Amino acid sequence: MAGEWAGRGKPTTTSRWVRTILGAAAALLAVTGVVLDLGLALGLTVAFVLVAAVIGGLGGEQSRNRDAAVTRHRMIRLLAVAACAGPVMAGLAVVFGAAATPIVLVLIALAVARRLFHGRAGRSATESVSVCLDTGDDLAALSDAELAQVWHQSHALLARTAGRAELERVCALRRRLLDEIERRDPTGFRRWFAGGGWIRADSVPFLRG
Repeated sequence: MAGEWAGRGKPTTTSRWVRTILGAAAALLAVTGVVLDLGLALGLTVAFVLVAAVIGGLGGEQSRNRDAAVTRHRMIRLLAVAACAGPVMAGLAVVFGAAATPIVLVLIALAVARRLFHGRAGRSATESVSVCLDTGDDLAALSDAELAQVWHQSHALLARTAGRAELERVCALRRRLLDEIERRDPTGFRRWFAGGGWIRADSVPFLRG
């Protein structure tokens, strides 16, 4: 039962609405930028794509030991975001004029802060679950507190996983974790699972350790 739900958590209704609204706003700005100032939109798009290519190339040089599919996927995603950012930024400039500059700076600061936060969380998660992933150690040897911590941190790692092979490894670990949690406390597990605690990636508070 548990193994079927070891992948990514389901997005909440609120998060879906927020993403939909932000996506619609970005699309509207992009159309505005292209229609009202095509030259600016094209110039920004070329500039952003070039910067993204340089950043992606530097990142690839620093991670040669990673799965090539993961690196390629991240590079494509980075270039796609850069290509979309050009028309959106042009739209901001057209709509808000001089006020677009502080808006863009705030958006960049938020993006950098989010990247740094998730980067630290991802590194912590990678360090904590790497042994379980690489060696297949028996999870029964972990204490309840350690098991709960690995489950919680595997969610952060899952969110940063791009390649299919890496994703399958993380999902396989999460299936094993769910099976072990259920084995230790079937009643608490059913209550936790039915309540959606596994989706929120909480620390399995019903485990006693």
